Amino acid sequence: MAGILAAYAGAGFIKGCRHAWLHDGDTDMQVRVFEYQLFRDGIYPNPRIDVSPPTRSRRFTVYPPYALPQFIPFFEPGGKLQGRVMIEMLSALSLGVMGAWGWGRFRPWGVPMAAIAAVSGGAIAGNSNCFALGQFSIICMGLVAMQLILLERGRPVAAGICWALAMIKPQIAIAFAPLFLFGEGVVGLLTGIGILLALSLGACAWTEVSPFALVDEWLFRSRLKFNADGGLPALYAQWVSLNQRFLVGIGLATIAAGGLWLQRHASRRGSIDRLLAAAVIPVLCMITIYHRNYDHVMLWPLLLATLEQALARRQRIDAFVAIATAVSLLAPERLFGIVPYAAEARALIWIGAAVHLLRTRGLSPGGPSPLEAAAPNNAEPLSDDLQGRDRGSQA
Repeated sequence: MAGILAAYAGAGFIKGCRHAWLHDGDTDMQVRVFEYQLFRDGIYPNPRIDVSPPTRSRRFTVYPPYALPQFIPFFEPGGKLQGRVMIEMLSALSLGVMGAWGWGRFRPWGVPMAAIAAVSGGAIAGNSNCFALGQFSIICMGLVAMQLILLERGRPVAAGICWALAMIKPQIAIAFAPLFLFGEGVVGLLTGIGILLALSLGACAWTEVSPFALVDEWLFRSRLKFNADGGLPALYAQWVSLNQRFLVGIGLATIAAGGLWLQRHASRRGSIDRLLAAAVIPVLCMITIYHRNYDHVMLWPLLLATLEQALARRQRIDAFVAIATAVSLLAPERLFGIVPYAAEARALIWIGAAVHLLRTRGLSPGGPSPLEAAAPNNAEPLSDDLQGRDRGSQA
């Protein structure tokens, strides 16, 4: 099975890169090059923010200000060709980092299962479009995998740096911010936020635009139409006339609430399993904030968590959830384009898998969950300070 998944992942990689190189098809990346060139010349790529007389055509970038300095290593000095090579090379490296984390997590289950876990992230069907269009999604998840590794090793500051770099695509990385709420990881979150703030202020200083104008644009003026341009929010826009800024706000509040709820549960249990949070909270993000199929790699932890659940409990319902999740992420995207209500069905599968994981991992005030009783020990103890605070609150 691992060999089949590896071949499937390799075919997707070749197909995507072939489209980019032979057909000059990485159009998303080429738009980023145009935006970076404006930024390099001191022009903010949004004419409503930078009202100086334009020297060339401009567009409304959908990227936040801190992302513009992050484009430098991708596009300077080589422009489009350098960006293409960098995205493909770093994406392949990111899949290797994800595979290494999956291998280590599943090694107690034996080499065959560890191999499946190692290649499963690369086999997600939307990855091909990520390479074809020149998207940063896989790179973001590689940085998230580094975030998980560094948090497990007790290095929250380094994890915060990785998370800040992953925020080049905030609709992905924001879902993994709650991972810092466990143990002593808050310092990592503060580090990441500090880096993003510094990059944003640097972008404002370079382009000579007011930070207050940026805040006004993002919070009050922008209609965030891109949030209704694809993914599940597009369906909501078809069903009801819903303000997209309001929908994004609901999504962010839901992500924060989910993270705090899991943190409270972990403090009562005295141990944490970051894979559970990394699997469940991105589902909340996926159904409320704009995503396309090349962003489905953010559900890689959900795929691993359902597989681990099936291995640990050996029950039919767990096997069914794992298979359904795998099909929703690994089946070719063209199939979902012809199946009626495929988007709604996938959303239901992801929500159902998240609910099932929460229910079966034992959300009781204390004691081991059913999964932990049967599986190899992958949970981390909480810090003494956090356990002490929880004991004091219970007293």
